Amino acid sequence: SAGADRITFQIETMAESGASTAEVLGAAAQERAAALATVIGSLGCSAGVCLAPTTPIEAVSRLVSGGLVDLVNVLSVHPGIGGQPFQADALARLRALRKAHPQLPFLMVDGGIDAATAPLAAAAGANALVAGSYIFRAPMS
Repeated sequence: SAGADRITFQIETMAESGASTAEVLGAAAQERAAALATVIGSLGCSAGVCLAPTTPIEAVSRLVSGGLVDLVNVLSVHPGIGGQPFQADALARLRALRKAHPQLPFLMVDGGIDAATAPLAAAAGANALVAGSYIFRAPMS
């Protein structure tokens, strides 16, 4: 039967609307994120978490270390607008996440991925790439 095998959520949504970085990293938001990942697991799905460009990687460390998520999606652009250029500071974030969590099965990068940025992201530790605009806006032959 058709259905999801992975549900991914954005870590910033675990804090109140308009929350500061400190609030995203705070205990209440972290507890909500852990609870959501646990519920996702109880449904028989794998849980993943997205990390916006301005959110510190520490916001997902507890989820990864606790085995609650098996995918971290590092957004290399601001979410919601296709076709944005790749933000190179995502490479440092990928390297830091891979170093801190070498056991993480899926380290994904999303945003601005193309023929030039894909090898850079892979070299920084990403093993899953999202290249939506590059593929869907490519000329048809």
